[in-house]
Amino acid sequence: GSDEESEAYISFTLEILQEHRASLEMADPQDGNENSIEVGTPYNSMLRMRNSGNGDDQYSLSWEANFVDGGVADGILVSLALSGVALGPGELQAVPISITIEEGVEAQKPIEVRIQMESDIDPDAGDFVIYHVSALQDRSWDLLSLTSNGKEAANQRLLVDPGDVVDLVLSVRNSGNYADSLSLVPIVSIDGSEIENWIQVHNSIEQIGIGNISQMNATLSIPESSTNGTIVVVSLEIMADNGDLMGSTSVEFEITRRSAWGASFGEADLEIPTGGSELAIDLIQLGNAPSIPYLTTQIVGQKGWSVTSPNISEEMSPGESRRVMLNVTPPLDAVHSLTVDLILRIRDADGSGLTEISIPARVEASRSYSITSVETWQVTPENGGYPLAWIENTGNAASLINLSVIGLPDGWTVEGPLSVTVAAGELRGLPISLMPSSDWDGGSFVVRVGTNNEANAQDELMLEVVSSNSSWSRTPVFSLTMGGSALLEIHGTGPTSNVVDVDSGRALQWDPLGFWVLSDTSSGMGSVVIDGSDSIPYKVQLVQITQRAMTCSLSGFYGSLDAECLIGEGGDILSLHGMLIDDEGRIVDALDVFLQADKPGYLNLSHDSWDPEPGVKAVSVRIYDEYGRLLMVKHTDISIRYSDYWNLGIVGLELDPPAYDPDSDTQRIRVLISREGLQSYDGLDCRVILQAPGVEDRVHIVDISDNFAPEPLIERPGSLEDGIEVSVRLTCSFPWDGDSDSSDDVSRVILTGAAGTDTRSEDFRTGAISAVLVIVLGGVIIAGRRSRAQQRELEEMAKRILEERAARRKPARDVDNPVPSRIAEVAEEDVSPDSESVIEHKVDEMSTGNDPDDDLDEFERRLNRLGR
Repeated sequence: GSDEESEAYISFTLEILQEHRASLEMADPQDGNENSIEVGTPYNSMLRMRNSGNGDDQYSLSWEANFVDGGVADGILVSLALSGVALGPGELQAVPISITIEEGVEAQKPIEVRIQMESDIDPDAGDFVIYHVSALQDRSWDLLSLTSNGKEAANQRLLVDPGDVVDLVLSVRNSGNYADSLSLVPIVSIDGSEIENWIQVHNSIEQIGIGNISQMNATLSIPESSTNGTIVVVSLEIMADNGDLMGSTSVEFEITRRSAWGASFGEADLEIPTGGSELAIDLIQLGNAPSIPYLTTQIVGQKGWSVTSPNISEEMSPGESRRVMLNVTPPLDAVHSLTVDLILRIRDADGSGLTEISIPARVEASRSYSITSVETWQVTPENGGYPLAWIENTGNAASLINLSVIGLPDGWTVEGPLSVTVAAGELRGLPISLMPSSDWDGGSFVVRVGTNNEANAQDELMLEVVSSNSSWSRTPVFSLTMGGSALLEIHGTGPTSNVVDVDSGRALQWDPLGFWVLSDTSSGMGSVVIDGSDSIPYKVQLVQITQRAMTCSLSGFYGSLDAECLIGEGGDILSLHGMLIDDEGRIVDALDVFLQADKPGYLNLSHDSWDPEPGVKAVSVRIYDEYGRLLMVKHTDISIRYSDYWNLGIVGLELDPPAYDPDSDTQRIRVLISREGLQSYDGLDCRVILQAPGVEDRVHIVDISDNFAPEPLIERPGSLEDGIEVSVRLTCSFPWDGDSDSSDDVSRVILTGAAGTDTRSEDFRTGAISAVLVIVLGGVIIAGRRSRAQQRELEEMAKRILEERAARRKPARDVDNPVPSRIAEVAEEDVSPDSESVIEHKVDEMSTGNDPDDDLDEFERRLNRLGR
């Protein structure tokens, strides 16, 4: 019992410490995989929060988002159902969560969203989960503006004219989340029907960054034929690379009214008969709306033309053509060469669409003429003479009149052109004269002057040829302005002659240039008396012409003939006709010009295929007024040379014979000539000229036209010694004074071959020796290596040569030629003396009372100076 009473009790107090722990996990473990989230659409998930400690605890949730490659990921929004919660030990709490990626986050760029669970009591106690997300690709574009030629056009209706070109510019912005490309697809339609080939796209957009703005351009071309009031709808769609439609816009264009007209006269005969005719004109409606044409006409270029046009009352549709007839009548004085302009003015009734068309027209050609004369043709036995006969063009076009004189005795000739161009309305004197034969006894006879023109019109007159002491040396038919003077040219008269005008009784004044001045005369026939005996008639035609100043220049060469004329200002309205006449009397160009009052004018004529024969050619330019009166004539002589390739040349000179004795024989120089390029060499006046120092030029005429190329021989001048160079030049007279290659016109030869004369051969040998010595002594100075002994030997050799040369200049001519072997020896020397010794050494042996150089030529003097 006592043992039990001694028990003792120990009491312990135990306190269990709280362990703070946290556990966070995804309800669905697959939510932890990589997920691409559509922009703006929440991604939902469920979290489980667990208190894995041994006591009550208070927990909070937080989050952060970062790009995997670094940096905070802006634009991520995380929504947690709970931000804090109290949990007992082992207690579990479910927390809904959503993750949203906002606009502007770059697509497909990995992002980590970290959700952190943390104990509020013990911050070291916590857990986290990570969501791996990225933004799903989002294609999005904003249409900012559409402009048409710089003006806002989206969803609007604009006006355009037919033929307009419209520039369309569409501005867009990439509002997606990655760099993207875009293309423009336009659709043009009218009344719901699609139209092709009206619009062209110039560019697309390639890889434009996020938020960047770019432009796409297109051009809309409105056809000229577009109808007024048509509505053109242009729809513009923007398409992504994958074909998705990113947006669209449109604009409408309304075609405005355009009035326009045209005319065609391709089948019309624009040469109007003198009595008038109808001219067919096709009117063409070029506008884009039906309308009635209003037609007015006018003819400018010459007074007196009339034209009437019809009234049109019916509408014409766009593109329609309608023929109308115009009545055109020329005036009675219309000239064929004068072109007038028929002006058509076509417009709508309201005045819009005015179109002015100029159609050239002229009167139909009528070629007729008459030839008139007095009964006799006065000629002097010594000089012949011109007749008082004239041709008058009674048609309305210039005419080429061919002339012939029939019935002339043997030995008589006709001088002057046998064709003459006469302008419409012009009166011209017959431009031919007769030259009697030397054995004419002065008896009279009758000739027939025949004429015809290009229209086969013919006329003739009979004239009695009579002998006279005086006759005309120029046609006595004059066209003068009021107050003008006629210049009379009379055979057999001079300053001492007495020439009196029969009508006025006044003595005419002699001009030193060779003519008599007839002034203040009246229109019609008249005559003058020479030295109180012979009377010869003349004809004067007074005309009133413009007072405008006129100047012309003529120029030409083979292939081209040109005339330029300047007409000064004047108070009159003037129609002029210019003609360019070639050397054969043909009209090679003609032009009309219409001048308004107080306005100058120009008249340019040309002929681009002029092919005259070589020689001096007389050409002229004439200016007539609308009535055919000659206002001005300009004559010019043009020198024409052969234009194609041809050549005469000296191919060589030969001495014939090569060797000769000057005492008994002569040597000649044979000139070898080549010819090429011409079919015939007739008419070439050529010569060869020998030239040499101290002698006069020797000229020899060469017959180039022979069947074979000539080889003329020129005798060698006796005063020329061997070694003298002579030149031979080949030259021809105009128009053959310039061939195609002048380099072979001159050739040269050195005279040789005079046997039996020491002087000639000695000159040649001395020249050769001197040349060799100059070369050798030049080497002496340059090299400077010859010994003084060798130098003295060379100088002695030069002295001996000079002494021999001086001796041979004495009268004796039977000395043998020196043997040239020593010259060869000198030429073969290969050593050189000291250059200073050559300069200082003097040759005293040659000294005489006279200068030893007096009898030496220049080359020998140089050799002598080298020896000194």
